[in-house]
Amino acid sequence: MKAAQTIAPGKVEIRDFPMPVIGPGQILVRMLSVGICASDVQVFHGKHKYASFPLVQGHEGIGVVVDTGSGVKHVAVGDHVNIQQQFACGTCYACRKGRHNVCFSLKGIGILADGLFAEYFASPEWNVITLPEGFENDKGMLAEPASVGVNSAMVAEMRRGERAVVIGAGIIGNFTAQACLAMGAADVLIADIADAKLKIAERNGIPHCLNTGGVELADAISQAFKGEVPDVIFDCAGSPATIHAAISAAANASRVVIVANFKEAVTFEIPSFQRREIALLSVMGTVKESTLEAVDLLHGGKMRIDGIISRRYPLDKILDAYQYVDDNPSTVMKVAIDIARE
Repeated sequence: MKAAQTIAPGKVEIRDFPMPVIGPGQILVRMLSVGICASDVQVFHGKHKYASFPLVQGHEGIGVVVDTGSGVKHVAVGDHVNIQQQFACGTCYACRKGRHNVCFSLKGIGILADGLFAEYFASPEWNVITLPEGFENDKGMLAEPASVGVNSAMVAEMRRGERAVVIGAGIIGNFTAQACLAMGAADVLIADIADAKLKIAERNGIPHCLNTGGVELADAISQAFKGEVPDVIFDCAGSPATIHAAISAAANASRVVIVANFKEAVTFEIPSFQRREIALLSVMGTVKESTLEAVDLLHGGKMRIDGIISRRYPLDKILDAYQYVDDNPSTVMKVAIDIARE
């Protein structure tokens, strides 16, 4: 089989690999489409703290099952599946709490273990989600980032009737805002400095989509919510400026949720949120429960993907895909790598 292997920062080769051999409890998946994630770009440029080369990247994908090992009970040949992004032990403290995304011995697919930019992938049965009949392939590919949005809203304990602010209108911010609405938020504001991304958020039903390039976040919130305060602010942008803006604009006794992957240290004046009893929460990826919920919301039309896929490339043009992402940071949402057609 062919796979795209990153051999050094900025260098990818399409190489021939042996066909994966599955054992008991495993399934063999023919990959259809895989998305390029921001973390994939980070790994590609050699800037990820934990990844090393050579490595087959990719962790956002949909495929079709072509073979099953002994003992597989809930997945059948021909099923379309979404593959979870982590290999977890299932027994550590975090896994026992249902948080396998922060397993003590976590191996992120495409980061610490070879990933999905390949024609075939072998996975344990427990690490896949069978998709409903008629589920769109693009929604299957996007189920992983959509589930990060759902997981963010779940970690925030988003309640019906609350107001939410999302900083950053990229794909995770977009899906986080949609998840809040799906969970009954009374009002949602999404803020960014990229008009193209804000227009996509508007297409997907977010009520307030504001460019805050020249506006203080607190002023934008007051304008959108007519003087009411937000119950929760999500930082899906990930810079010192955005997290400080979130804490500054947060209401007393409200919540701030860190969703973005920060690439640099941030210094806080702890009294700035402690004295106002602002709860500071964090999210790392997703869990299976959130992915199942995201699949249901996508299938039922309560989460949408209008304009989310920016461009598509075949596997052998993956270098062009990375270049496109690098060249268009203010407009790219998701680039799809189409590996096979049905």
